[in-house]
Formats: sequence, C-alpha cells, structure tokens
Amino acid sequence: MDSMESAKSSEMIITENSNVTFGRRGLSKERIITLTLLAVAVIVLVVGIALIAISSSGKKIDEKSPKATNTVALTTPKTPPNSCSYSEEAHRIGLAEFLGRVKATYYKLHPYDVHYDPDVTTDRVKKEYVAYDPTPSVIKNRTDTALSLLKEISNKEVNTDKLKPRERKAIAQVKHYLQHMFGQPYEVNYYAGDWMMGPNLYCRQQICNHGYGVYNSLGRHHKPRNAEDVKLIEKKLNSHKEGILQYIDNMKMGVRRGMIRSVEECEAGINAIKEKYLNVSLHNETGVLSEWYVQPFLDPDYYTGITKETDDEWKKTHDGKNVSETIKEYLVTYLGAPITKMIRYLETEHIRYCVPSNVSSGLASLPLKYVWLDGKENKSWPTNRTLPTGEPLNGSQAYFAIMSYFTTNKMTPLEVRRLGEEQLNILYPKVLAIAKEVTKESNNKTAIMNFKRILYNSSNSYFNVAPFPENESDKEAHRKCSDIESAKQFCPTRWAALQQWFSESRKVMSMLEPKTLPMFYFSGENATTPTCPIDMRPNLNPSSGHQSYQSSDADCTKSAIIKTPFWQKNFGPRFLEWSAIAHLARPGHHTQKQGNLEHFRDSCGGVIGWLDSVTSYTAFTEGWAMYAERPLIADDTDTYKNEPIQKYGMMNWQVWLAIRLIVDTGLHHFGLTRDDALKYFSKYGWDDTDFARREVTRYQSVPGQSVAYMIGQLDIMKAREYAKDKLGDKFSLREFHYQVLSQGSSPLAYLSDHVKKYVACVNDNTTEGCDVILTPPKKAEAKRRAAAVRWPMIKKDIEHYI
Repeated sequence: MDSMESAKSSEMIITENSNVTFGRRGLSKERIITLTLLAVAVIVLVVGIALIAISSSGKKIDEKSPKATNTVALTTPKTPPNSCSYSEEAHRIGLAEFLGRVKATYYKLHPYDVHYDPDVTTDRVKKEYVAYDPTPSVIKNRTDTALSLLKEISNKEVNTDKLKPRERKAIAQVKHYLQHMFGQPYEVNYYAGDWMMGPNLYCRQQICNHGYGVYNSLGRHHKPRNAEDVKLIEKKLNSHKEGILQYIDNMKMGVRRGMIRSVEECEAGINAIKEKYLNVSLHNETGVLSEWYVQPFLDPDYYTGITKETDDEWKKTHDGKNVSETIKEYLVTYLGAPITKMIRYLETEHIRYCVPSNVSSGLASLPLKYVWLDGKENKSWPTNRTLPTGEPLNGSQAYFAIMSYFTTNKMTPLEVRRLGEEQLNILYPKVLAIAKEVTKESNNKTAIMNFKRILYNSSNSYFNVAPFPENESDKEAHRKCSDIESAKQFCPTRWAALQQWFSESRKVMSMLEPKTLPMFYFSGENATTPTCPIDMRPNLNPSSGHQSYQSSDADCTKSAIIKTPFWQKNFGPRFLEWSAIAHLARPGHHTQKQGNLEHFRDSCGGVIGWLDSVTSYTAFTEGWAMYAERPLIADDTDTYKNEPIQKYGMMNWQVWLAIRLIVDTGLHHFGLTRDDALKYFSKYGWDDTDFARREVTRYQSVPGQSVAYMIGQLDIMKAREYAKDKLGDKFSLREFHYQVLSQGSSPLAYLSDHVKKYVACVNDNTTEGCDVILTPPKKAEAKRRAAAVRWPMIKKDIEHYI
C-alpha cells in the first residue's frame, strides 16, 4: 500500500467511526480534523524514512559484494517501468495504428463478436450486433480484407531487433491472424470452400456458437425499457434465423459443387452440433427455452425496465401476450425453429449425400465430379466444381491453407509427411524393443502377437471389466444419456466404469506432480505453475474418442476440466493414461495454459494485449503438451522405470504422432483412404480397436489439427537443446521453462527467436532489451470486478485434445 492509499485508508477509518461515542461524548469535528492531519503527518514521516532507506540501499548497487548483488535482485521491479511503452521502431512502422485498424476491422466484419471488444459500450452493442452471417459474398469480403491487411504488414520493412519482445510477438501474431482470416481455421477462407461442408467433429465453426451472441449481447446489453427495445430484440433474433437458414443453403450448395464429407465425418458433425444445441435436438424448437444461453430472458429481472403501462399497451397489439411472453415466442420462432430445421436437414437430408469413405476420405478427393445419393454415384447429376465467383475448387490446396493455421510454419504437406516417416523410423523400433522385452520373444512377429494379447485381452486392460450392455451403447442410449444426471440414471454401468477412470486419472495426477518440482518455479516472483485445481467431467458427444482439457479463467472462478469420452466401446486403455494425464494436466496443458493465465497474460493492455487475448496456436499448445509427455516425464524423471507396459503406452503414443503426420496429409492432400489410414494404425500402432476408428474419423473431420502436435514438440525440444548447448553450465531447466511459458501461446518461429535472444541475454545482459527478456513482465494484479453484473460474460474457449 503506497502513501496515498494509506492516507485515504486512515481518513476512511476515522470518518466511518466519527459517530462512535467515547464515554458519553462523540468526536467533535475539530478533533476529527486534528486526528486526520496527525495521521497524514505520521504517514509522510514513514514514507520519508522508507525513501531514505531505499536511497541507502541503492548505493550498495555499486559495491562488488554478494550482498550488493542480492540487494539489486530484491529491489529491481519485476516489470520494467517502460515495458509497456512502444519502441522507436514500433512508432516508425506505425505498429499501434495498424493493430488498431486490425482490431476495428475485425469487429466491423464480425459484429456477432462485438460484445467481446474490451472497449465496447452497451449503446454500441445495441447498434452493431447482428448474428453470424455465412452468406458467401460476406465470407469473401472477410477473406479479401484480411489478405489485404496481411499484404500491408508483410510489405513493411521492420528491424525486429529494435522491437520489444511483446512487439515482436505481436508482429508474428498479427501475420498469422490475418493469413488465416482473423485467426480461425475453418469456414473463414472463401477460396478454400469448406464453408459449404457443414459442422465438423469439434464443431469449431461459428454456426455452433449462436448461443454466445444471444447470451452475451442480447442477454446482457439489450434489457428492454420500452416497445422500441422489444422490436430491436426481435430484429436481432431474426438475424440469427437468417444466418442459420443461409448456413443450410451453403450446405446444399456444397452438395451441388462436390464439397461433401464422408458418412463418418457427417455423423460426427451431426453429433457435435446436437451437443451444442442439446435441448433443441431433444425437444425441437421449444427446447430452446431450456438452453443455457436464453436464461437471462426467463429471469424477471430482465424486464425491470418495462413498466406496467408499457406491458398493458403491448398486450393490446400482441394477442394479450405481455413483453416477456412475446420475447419467449421470439426465441422459439427465430432461434429454436431454425436450429431444429438445421438439425433435421443434417439428419434426414444432408446425410443422404454424404459419401462412403472409399469414395472420399478427406479434402484430397474434393470436389467430387458427381453428386452421390444414398451411397450411389449419380452420373446424371454432375457437380459444378467452382466457387460462386467462378474460381475452381481444389481440396488439396484448401488443406494446405488450413494446415498452416495449426503448424504456424511454412511446411508443405510433403515435408510434413516425410517428417512423419522419419520419426516413425526412429520411434517404432523403440516400441518393438519393449514388446520383445515383455514377451521374451526375439522374433518380431511373435513378439507383437503375444504382446497384443497382453495389451488387449486382459480384464485389467480397460476400466470396464466387461463389455457394456447394448441398451447403454446404441443411439437410443445416446439420446437418453445426454447429460450428467440422465447418464447416471440410464447408463449406470458406463457411469460406474467412468468413476474408475476418473479415480485412476486423479491418482496419476497425484503421482506426476511431485516429479515436476525440479522443472518449474512453483512460488515466489518467478512462479510459473497454476494453483487452480482440475475437475473431471464426461464428454457425452457420441463421436468423441479421446480426453480433452479446458482451462479456467485467470482468477480460477471455477476448476479447470478434463473431459473423458463416455461412449467408447471400452474405457481406456489403461496403459495410455499416464501419458494422457502428463499431456492434459501437469506438466502439460494445465501447467502451460492455466499457468499463463494466472501469471503472464499481457498486463499492458492496449491493442497488443487485445491481440494476445484473441489468438492461440495449436503447434505451441499441443507441442508443449507432447513435450511434457516426452522428454519431461518420460526422460527427465524415473516415472517409467520398471513400468514396461506404461512405458509402451507412452512410446506407442509417440508412434501415433508420427503416423498422424502421414495419415492427415494423406487423407487431405495425397488421396489416402480411411481404410489405408486404419492399416497404418494397425501395422505400426498395433491398434484395431474402436479407439483407432474414432481417431481416424477425427483426422478426416478436422483436417490439419493433428499434425501440429509432433511439429510443436520437436521445435520445443530443438529450442531446449540449443539453449543447453549455448549456455553450458549456465543452463537452467526451470529458467528455460520460465522463458517458454511466460511467452504464452505463440507461433513457433517467434518462440525459437525468443529463446535465441534469451540465450544471448544470459551470456551478455547489457544488451538493450535484456531486462524485459530476462524478467518477463508478470500479470498485474487486477482488481476484482464488482458482483453487480447479473449475467457475466461467457467466452468461447478452445478444448485441447490428446
């Protein structure tokens, strides 16, 4: 507390107690003033003494003694006072102005996100907000605008050595952000054409996010005060209807132009979008009134601005319905009904055009030459394989554009595939060696056969000891067990087995965390790791086959979450759990993402802070999680000593990563089929289970995402080896991790560049800018928001998968 705060605090205490009686008399006004002046005088005296002490300690800085060095370390501020100001080079290139234009352009072209603008006002939300518009010409305008801004920043001659770290990072971020149409992988690049193909397994398309706009914009900023406000709400809700109906038209266009998914992908997309709009999918249009995002409209407080006179007047022209009843009707008409229509179209009509995977298993074979119906090619119905503006569609080229979003580098599909083949040749012999060790067989084929029996035929291999009953596994079970309470009631066998899985996950977390103590700073000024706990939840999407992680917020107002698939044929396998938890919890995603939120999110604000808050990079986030698995847990601890089965699980997953590079590029660029992909996992991953089939569906449905894992892992390992080699005895694993994690999610090229600058600063800390690099700014302690907002902002968050 500084002197001004102390004085204010003292004055507040005296003032608040001015009516307290002492004996039979209260304090007089004159006495209050006297005591206040006395308190201020004491504070000034204390501050003066403190300044003298600081001045004296400052003189010790020049002394050549260990004690003097310690004094400097203790008195040097963690965040240099000018760290938030722009460098001369940033001023010269107009960085702040350009980023400001990018930010303004984003919200102009994406008005459905305007409520996320940190500078937004309620009046602006009411004026600008409309729902997501997937009209092709609108998508094209967003694409062309982003590419124009990218060209502008790319043509600037920038001396990056003269930029501050946060400025260098911002340059790398904004280029990636604009290259991928404002930082999104799917349905945003007009020329890719995937905006015609419908939802994917993760439902990462904007069509799946209508609820956020309804809740955050209409629910928080559009509380009605008069009849005109109610009409405005109707107009805004109607924009949701128009956007959803346009999305259906886009999918119909995709059928006619040969941009259609395989049956497995279409089913995964249907399951994902039904999970997003669960109550609508279960109860049709009126189910919208049970969705989380309409709850503000059902609360009487939402209508406190409507007077009785206004309500009575409204009833006269609306069949006796008051304002709240009318808005509920609007929600059903403009939101529930079009969502229902979209789901029905996907389930009953669009699915008929989805093709067998031996026809098309990914983008590589698109666009198709003819329309397929009910699994048969209709040669009397040729497709128009062009965009509405006439440009030819090309699935392989579309994949190239999408893949770079995830890799954050310039690798071609061919380079990615060759990297996968190289890594497979390195890793597969290690797995084979474990099989031979366990089975005591020298023959490769016999060792593999016997080892697979151990892995998959033991009752201890999975968390369910027996197959799940059919009535807990079919489509009717998917419908009945669609939320936690119904899953407990109608799928009790699965629920009981899931608790066993949860229990094992928690045990593994407890086992791994102590092993990471030498790797990170857990407390003090350099604290890197999070304090927020992790909770376990089921993933009730029938197409999901793998665990995932979702962070909390910076204040840990709720636990972070690990989601576990509920509909696998068998739960597990157990031998993958140690590696999966290392990936998802500590030292993986939880350490990385939650730790950054708690300690390092940009505290300077402004447009650089905004850009940092809206960007995330899969190659770094998933690369770190894989680096956490290996080498951190696998090589830097004794976790797998005398644990050959669990060690196999870890190494087998490394093999999977390598296969992913081959399979993902194959499906979407080189023409690999689903059956070919499954053969890779059978031959090298030794997996013919339901898990492998679900994973291949994932790679088909979400092109490019899976290749980022190993690419990021290898880049971080390379950066660590560089630092270790250049620093020698001065290398510290804790410091290296502090540097990497303090940067937050970033493009790989920036991360590599930062590590090189960090190494240079360790060897010579007199270089300009080293103060910020060696002591990255910590997040400022933000004051807690008042709890006056009834419906706080709910932000879209990305789940991170193994």
